[in-house]
Amino acid sequence: MAGILSMFAASPFKPLRKHMEKVSECCGCIKTLIEKTLSGNIDKNTQIAERIRLLEIDANRSRTAPRASRGSSRGAGSRCRRTPRRASAAS
Repeated sequence: MAGILSMFAASPFKPLRKHMEKVSECCGCIKTLIEKTLSGNIDKNTQIAERIRLLEIDANRSRTAPRASRGSSRGAGSRCRRTPRRASAAS
C-alpha cells in the first residue's frame, strides 16, 4: 500500500513546468543568437551560445528529477524473462 501512495506523493507537473520555462528561455536565446548573426553583430555569439548550453543543462536536470525521485515501479522479480524456444522435432 505504501508503494502505491508514494507514486502520488509528489506531483510531476511542477518540475515539468520548470522544464518548459527553461526551454522557453532557451528558445528566446536562440532567437537572439540568430538575429545577431543575421545582422552581422556576432561579437556576443559565444556568450549567448554558452547561456543556451547552461539553460539546456538546467532544463534537462529539472526534467529528469521527477523520474529519479520516483524510482522504478517494477519490483525485483517483475521483469520479464524470455525462455528459450525448444527446437521442434522435424517430421
